[in-house]
Amino acid sequence: MLESALRFHRFHERMNQSIKVQTIGIGLVADEVEGNVEPAALAARLNARTGWLWGGVPDWTDPKRLLEDSRRDLGQAGVARAYSAFDRFVDEMMAEIGRWERFSKNAVLVPEIDRLVPDEDSGDKVAHLYAKLGAERQVSSHTWAVYRYFRLARDCIVHRDGVASSALAEEYRSSRADSELKLWVIKRRWHMPPVLVPVVESEQLEFGLRQVIAASAHLRRIALDLSNAVLRKIGRRGLAYLVAHRAFMSDSPPSEITAAPSMAVAFDWMMSTRHRLPRYTRQEGQQLMAQLDIRTRCEAGFQKLIRGKTAASSPGPFGSAFVAATGARGELPAPATPPVATAPTKIRLVTEIIDEIVDYLVSIGQREALVESDLWTDFLKETVSPAVLPVDGAIFYRGITLSKR
Repeated sequence: MLESALRFHRFHERMNQSIKVQTIGIGLVADEVEGNVEPAALAARLNARTGWLWGGVPDWTDPKRLLEDSRRDLGQAGVARAYSAFDRFVDEMMAEIGRWERFSKNAVLVPEIDRLVPDEDSGDKVAHLYAKLGAERQVSSHTWAVYRYFRLARDCIVHRDGVASSALAEEYRSSRADSELKLWVIKRRWHMPPVLVPVVESEQLEFGLRQVIAASAHLRRIALDLSNAVLRKIGRRGLAYLVAHRAFMSDSPPSEITAAPSMAVAFDWMMSTRHRLPRYTRQEGQQLMAQLDIRTRCEAGFQKLIRGKTAASSPGPFGSAFVAATGARGELPAPATPPVATAPTKIRLVTEIIDEIVDYLVSIGQREALVESDLWTDFLKETVSPAVLPVDGAIFYRGITLSKR
């Protein structure tokens, strides 16, 4: 996926957790209110935490109303925040498209055809972006009215203090959104369709936790859909250039790559794990760099990044076991090199490497990336005798299928 889509995906995961914590906090206050705990007692407990409570406790005249208002404000603010992050995604994706167009001298966006954008979406930049890409809405085509519902709700939150507009009320009264929700595919028990709360013109939108998560999740589906549409246009070469530019030529490279033992290892990790390119191999990475003629620039950029730093001082995803197995440059031993250690010793060493990388990726919320990577099989086949590998090439480790090839 594109870096812009990855950022929004991570935002959604973070927002999903944060909004739940905030809702739990309101719920705990509700428990205290129902237990007739005095506001002063609550204030004393919070004041014990420096900076947590400022300006005294709220007016406790009507605590039930106060809690209801707090839940609504939390829901409305969460939806607005999701759209703010989505706007950033669109801006960053446009920058990525422009970067590739300037390098490749090939247009990604086609001249817009006005008839491709319905009148009702004439002011929506996402609809125009689909048109410019010449792409169909693969993921959101059957839930576009749901997107419009939340988009209009966001406008009301930002520009009307959460008061429903006539446009949103009309969108809610139409049967399109309800009809689309009947087509919602429930792949998992927690992947339920969003609840569209009733909308009355000139009244407050009673949003809560579920509306925040639903809006953010739906925007993530669109972000991934747009990312895939761009990748279909620029291909693997385009993604390789954007990844290399981000890692070795930009002012804000991912901090993890400074611990990689070589530029090639850092690039492989970016392509296979961070950006989850299917069926990626180290050989393909070398070929892509040669085709793009960027290896020298990438090597210079990597050396600049690691100047004054060592992999040992900041292990990141490339720890000491990785360096011990691959050497200081992170290069796998040539297949013809006689093995120095016995197969059991090598197995233990590989286990240490996997431990370090698994622990790191799980710690940053990238556990799913392990399933996507095809580098595991390539690495293990070159490091461990084929006689000790499973017949089907699938490596099962700590409940994770590391490779499916």
